[in-house]
Amino acid sequence: MIKAIDLKSSNILWSINLSKNNHLFSFQKNIFFSSGLAIKDNKIYVGNEKGEIFCINKFNGNIIWKTDIQEEIISLPVVSQGLVLIHTSNEILFALNDITGLVKWNVNFKKTRLSIRGRSTPIVIYKNIVIVGSDYGYVSAFFLSNGELIWENQISDITGDNDIDQLHSIRSQPIIDEDLGILFVIAYNGNLAAIDIYSNKIIWKKKIGSVNNMVLINHIIYLVDQDDRIFALSKYNGTIVWKQNHLLNHQLTSPLIYKNYLILGDKNGLIYWINIYNGNIMKKKKISNSSFQNSMILAEEYFLALSKNGILFLLKN
Repeated sequence: MIKAIDLKSSNILWSINLSKNNHLFSFQKNIFFSSGLAIKDNKIYVGNEKGEIFCINKFNGNIIWKTDIQEEIISLPVVSQGLVLIHTSNEILFALNDITGLVKWNVNFKKTRLSIRGRSTPIVIYKNIVIVGSDYGYVSAFFLSNGELIWENQISDITGDNDIDQLHSIRSQPIIDEDLGILFVIAYNGNLAAIDIYSNKIIWKKKIGSVNNMVLINHIIYLVDQDDRIFALSKYNGTIVWKQNHLLNHQLTSPLIYKNYLILGDKNGLIYWINIYNGNIMKKKKISNSSFQNSMILAEEYFLALSKNGILFLLKN
């Protein structure tokens, strides 16, 4: 079910149920969304576990087109230069025409036998290059127009012979400083790396692992690692500016920058306000009996939190 809700009044403007699938003998099986929503101009894009991606009119909820790629879609769709980019559970990156939904190109990545749930959401830089992370700690750059490989780099040091030792998948979305031409990417079990976009050389590398998305503001990278330690690091050399260790194993969400705070939710339904300058916990508030979807969303002077039991919260400082 997708709903459009007025931000101030919470009134439902429209809703559409895309979760029903008819089967033999009229039985129905729920089909779950697995990608999250992406909005571009007047359209909403969303994918499900069955491999269907929908393009929806954001004003009335009408379906504009639907394409079935027969691969579970578990990354957020990214729309750029007339293409919709999606990364599937079987490590395939698809590019679809945003007007027709037709597949323009696709790229296959090497997939580990044992994998972490999720896929890296691609980013588009300089309007013509798409960058995405994959299994074995690889990050790859392609031409957006045709999917041709430009370069790839392995940021993780893979050791050991068993599947668990080789779990170095990149699940977070890479971030970019376009002015410096530097890409920042992190893998589960390490590493965090800064890569020169033009030469593909690793500028610096830090032994930190995560599956959460990072945030880059000014010269600081903010992230939550796989043990729920919160870091602020210099983008220039990876030096730790501060570290917050008091929320270990809280299953924190990815961070959101809100005013002078990092906003994070945890498994117990708590929201935390973290001072971005020193990492101190300034405030916490329990708002839910369940954990949250992966990150909060900024909305004007507010931020939104969606609990995993389906309750949407509107909050402000």
